[in-house]
Amino acid sequence: MNRGEISVEDVTYSYNREGPFILDGLSLHIRAGERVHIAGRSGSGKSTLLQLLTGQLPHAGKDGLTGGIRVGGIDPAMAGTAGRAEVISALFQDPDAQLVQGIVEDEIAFGPENMQVPPEEIRQRVEEVLRGVNLVPLRHSRVHELSGGQRQRAAAGAVLSMHTPIVVLDDPFARLDKAAQQQLLSLLDRLSAAGRTVITVSARIDAAAAAAQRLVVLDGGRAVLEGTPAVLLRSGEARARLAALGVLPAAPPSASSASPPRSPSPTASRPSAKPASSPFSPPPSSPAAPSLDSSPPPSSAPASSPPPQPPSAATPADRLLELRGLRFQYPSGAEALRGVSLHLGAGQMGLLCGENGSGKTTLSRLLIGLLRAPKGMLFLDGMDIGRMKAAQLARHVGYVFQEPAHQFVTGSVLEEMLFEPLSLLKLRVPKQWQGDAGSRLEWAQEQPALKPYLERAGLLLREAGLSSKAYLSPYLLSGGEQRLLGAVVQFMVPKLLYVLDEPTAGTDFASAGLLARLCRQAADEGAGLLLITHEPELFNEYADIRFQLDKGRLR
Repeated sequence: MNRGEISVEDVTYSYNREGPFILDGLSLHIRAGERVHIAGRSGSGKSTLLQLLTGQLPHAGKDGLTGGIRVGGIDPAMAGTAGRAEVISALFQDPDAQLVQGIVEDEIAFGPENMQVPPEEIRQRVEEVLRGVNLVPLRHSRVHELSGGQRQRAAAGAVLSMHTPIVVLDDPFARLDKAAQQQLLSLLDRLSAAGRTVITVSARIDAAAAAAQRLVVLDGGRAVLEGTPAVLLRSGEARARLAALGVLPAAPPSASSASPPRSPSPTASRPSAKPASSPFSPPPSSPAAPSLDSSPPPSSAPASSPPPQPPSAATPADRLLELRGLRFQYPSGAEALRGVSLHLGAGQMGLLCGENGSGKTTLSRLLIGLLRAPKGMLFLDGMDIGRMKAAQLARHVGYVFQEPAHQFVTGSVLEEMLFEPLSLLKLRVPKQWQGDAGSRLEWAQEQPALKPYLERAGLLLREAGLSSKAYLSPYLLSGGEQRLLGAVVQFMVPKLLYVLDEPTAGTDFASAGLLARLCRQAADEGAGLLLITHEPELFNEYADIRFQLDKGRLR
């Protein structure tokens, strides 16, 4: 077998040997030098396939794998790390998990150094890759001070510097602005022209899919569509199938979704607020028996631990969140925010846009206390965030990281939903119930104070399409499903403000639309929402206002 060739023969895979099957009889052959794009909705098996190709699975646990996989002539599950590194390199969905050195150019040199590439060639590769991913000005920067998109580019550079015959990139465009996407696409064009096998993966048909020689669409762990992108996208039948799978928009954008966000006004028409059964109403005090399949509880009485109230009379409703000439500089001297002033009202859904490195993620970290805000510049409901501790902010601000899996702390989806309520109610699971997730959840169902939260969790999980996965580990969800879970976990206990950092990165169109509607519902219940996004077009139908950052300044 050629070192750039991949063969997948009738592969079935399950994480626990008993199912459900993540891959189900999948067969796929990729020729050396071919450029292939693999698309599929969240949970279709894309990332699992890549982890099998790179040998990360089945080493990660007691997994069930049948069928045969050969990558560049080796079995990736049996070959050692050094053997795999000579054949295939991969960029996965979480770039932070691949950054190990701390300085940008050191990250890019790390792989070739471990492969004992001569120093002069390493220097040449580093220069080439830094230009290719547009990080030359940041070559000496610390990676933890970079924006999410810049870290994505650094991780991509570390992969590309390996010069392996096979290169795999899982959602490489997910956190990149449009300019960075085009630059990375040009770099992939050069790799393909040089004869490297290039495999890209995404939950949507994007620019990487259009540039591929072959498009393979997965659903339920099987290849359901395959062909050249141009032919598939010209076929009305194939386009309808792709839209049904969520990898193409369900319909052409409407006039409203193609225009800037609506401007709020006192008489603006809004969807009517949902009754007490809305997933964003406080949990009732006397619900029916808890069940993930039960109907929403009818009562609207407040929970024993009430959520934060709407803005006080002393705070104007249109200034729930207010920035007054906000400036912030990192210890290294990098100035991230330069006199930003804006305000967001209760019930408003705002979009925060800007190129990678414009200051968006820095602002979000200031809002939740991960970075210490300067005093007198950042206010929430009239409270000076610069004088508040992170624990205080957590009671008022819900936050979803770019990588929501970094926030998961329990062993199952439902337990993740109950984590904050347990903390609020000061309930601890007794030792005799801590043996497994089933025991812990059985104990939770016997606690009267938790019953309304169990009802709320059931409703939110149904809204997010995750009811059937309530007892799975959150780490076994697909990337898109983890994003939905990260959002609904924050909605369990209502907050004054929700901040979501790139909430649709790596999601299919169906999941992105669902998330947008959930956010709009939360705003209609009176919360403020700030969504950091490179994809404002996905939210234009629902958003009230858009803010644009440019090199730390508000445009």
